[in-house]
Amino acid sequence: MRIQSLLVVPVIVLGLIAITALGIKTALSVPTPMPTVNTAAIQAPDYSPIPDPAWDEPGLDFGRLTAITTVNGQVTLHLDREKYYTETKAATHNSGGTLLDDYLVEDLDGDQELTFTLDPKASIQAGAELSSNGEQVEAPETLTPAELIQNLKELDLPTDPDAAGPLVWLRHTGGANGPVTAVAEQFVP
Repeated sequence: MRIQSLLVVPVIVLGLIAITALGIKTALSVPTPMPTVNTAAIQAPDYSPIPDPAWDEPGLDFGRLTAITTVNGQVTLHLDREKYYTETKAATHNSGGTLLDDYLVEDLDGDQELTFTLDPKASIQAGAELSSNGEQVEAPETLTPAELIQNLKELDLPTDPDAAGPLVWLRHTGGANGPVTAVAEQFVP
């Protein structure tokens, strides 16, 4: 009885091989289709500097840079995401009140800190606090990731996120949580 059950398996396998050889499709002989990759959806990184004014550029992220950390050479930006409004939209969000400089920065999510990987080839533009001298510059100053880290350290940021950090625009690759390929400081008078 035991010998008979051992012989059944090879007979079934041989039968399936014979059916497949004759061109009859079985569940075992149907090829599984390979998944396709939508190459149109793959976005090439954009390392170009963020234009000025940045608020007119679609798809940018904005917030307060609260810290930068480096682990094993990987730079991570810590950001408190905020909204930047100009002119009419700023006045509307300010309940129609008078604005000092025709802009309004509003923190919509409290002190929720987000982290983003900085692409090593990212374009980094400083305009004031992040510049090498820590003051407003006439033209954006291009920084390396190492200079950005050093300049932010020199700001000696307080631990209160609402009082800390320069305002920056970020460009991501692959969506709002993807690696950062461009950083531009927003000058605020």
